Amino acid sequence: MSEEAENLSGETDGAGRPGEPVAGHGGLGKSQEVLAYLARSIAREPDAVRVSGSVEGNKAYLKISAAKSDMGRLIGRGGRVANAIRILVKAAGSLDDLDTDVEFVDS
Repeated sequence: MSEEAENLSGETDGAGRPGEPVAGHGGLGKSQEVLAYLARSIAREPDAVRVSGSVEGNKAYLKISAAKSDMGRLIGRGGRVANAIRILVKAAGSLDDLDTDVEFVDS
């Protein structure tokens, strides 16, 4: 994996390297990578963006946190950016047959 791709793939919940499958399922790979890429592209402090996740059955739960100054950018006016991110991540998750839920968490 190239250095750039590895930097964009986010963190796992301790189940392996970024972008690798979580034990017991096909993994969070695509949805987690898309979420990390989008968030780091929007954030002014991309190194502060953290993505973690877990899988329960066919449901994926992703949590994202960023610098306090970037949370407003990630959520957007009226939550429009957050909803757009959720839609794109849900589409990426559907490629892995996962119903994906994204939660924005204060760090």
